Amino acid sequence: MSIDFRLIFPLMLLFGSCSLFHSEDDASSREPEYVGQMVEKTRQVIEGTAAPSEFEQVIEFGRDTRYYPLVRGWVVQEITNTKSQLSSTDLNSPVYPELKEKLIRLERILRLIDLE
Repeated sequence: MSIDFRLIFPLMLLFGSCSLFHSEDDASSREPEYVGQMVEKTRQVIEGTAAPSEFEQVIEFGRDTRYYPLVRGWVVQEITNTKSQLSSTDLNSPVYPELKEKLIRLERILRLIDLE
């Protein structure tokens, strides 16, 4: 009894391509996790609770064309909110220096994302 490779070859292609699709599914299943980590790191940098290395990661997220609108829009909105809070806060308030520091940090992030 001989083996007919014309029958086996399509099966080999089918099973071989399954492993290719499997790895692609793994990559696509990790994307939401990556985006979630990116959002969390960005939040921490905006709040000022992140490590300096995470600051640089957020800049890289902002320079990535896939995430640029998200990160830049978020930073611009935070700048607007912080400026509004600063304008309504008394200069002698204990919160004023924190808001000023946050505004400086946000404007720096925006400049670095926009490559200024």
